[in-house]
Amino acid sequence: MRSHPSYPTYPTRPALLLAAALAVAAAGTMTALGGCASTGRGPASGPFAELVIQNDNSRIVTVYAVRSGTRMRLGTVSGVSTVTFDLRRDMLESDGRLRVLVEPLGSTSRYFSDPIFVAEGEIVELVVSSLVR
Repeated sequence: MRSHPSYPTYPTRPALLLAAALAVAAAGTMTALGGCASTGRGPASGPFAELVIQNDNSRIVTVYAVRSGTRMRLGTVSGVSTVTFDLRRDMLESDGRLRVLVEPLGSTSRYFSDPIFVAEGEIVELVVSSLVR
């Protein structure tokens, strides 16, 4: 887990870049857009992929990867900060889909992302809205 003082920037590369945003509305609904950017890393040089969580909320959130109904705790993200988590291949479904669960501390709410297809070496970015209750 690596903390970032501000939203991370990545080197410019000729790669596909789509934003994955986890936005939670006041009514508790969620929208998710899947996406990633290739980093060109091989299996021996690090994690399978990375998950960048940008928490725009003032609450601390706990982040989990969910596979076949089993959640694997990745860590916490302080309010108004960004953290990068390493993803192992065994955190994804067998077809490469990632589901992310975000739980704000002090809340009974849970927010699941839509499935996001992740390939080796990709970076998935999720934004937790400031409207999380």
